[in-house]
Amino acid sequence: MKDGRRGFQVGEKASGGFSLVELCIVSGVMAFAGLLVAGFLNKPVAIQRFMDKADMESQLARQMDFIVNDLRQADPSSIDWNALPPVGVSISSISFQTTTYNNASPNTPSSTAIQYLYQPTSGASTGALVRVLGGASTTILNNVDAPSAISPLIQSDPSAYHVLMLTLWYHPLNFSPVRAIRRVAVKG
Repeated sequence: MKDGRRGFQVGEKASGGFSLVELCIVSGVMAFAGLLVAGFLNKPVAIQRFMDKADMESQLARQMDFIVNDLRQADPSSIDWNALPPVGVSISSISFQTTTYNNASPNTPSSTAIQYLYQPTSGASTGALVRVLGGASTTILNNVDAPSAISPLIQSDPSAYHVLMLTLWYHPLNFSPVRAIRRVAVKG
């Protein structure tokens, strides 16, 4: 019996289309598959960010080692220990002398003045760590937080004799800040 509309008989099903239930099931399966694929695509990005962060930390460690090596060679009598925190107020720089011996004239040591200081960058919240040797300035590290009374660039360790503590907050671009602390025994 025809109903007069499409030529189908009453009780017959139309074929060739999707029902609402079938469409919902396929959509759910496709969404789940899309999430799995997105997870696999995100892994290389996460691994790359982890490797970049490790590279930034190793760069900071190399620059800190540069300062540590200079301080290990410093003459303790050339450091103004009373100017360094926690006793003193010089939170953003240190000056000292290193003594070197020449094999040609071992009885006449030569002295070299070295200074490390924080230099603010205009228009930015961070600055640079600068090394001054013989009047020439060299930027050691950029994107460094300004030293403060809570976190000075360098301070003496009151519990140890001739020991300095270096503290740096480094802000690599597009990464969270990295903090480095080193203790250095000035041997002299």
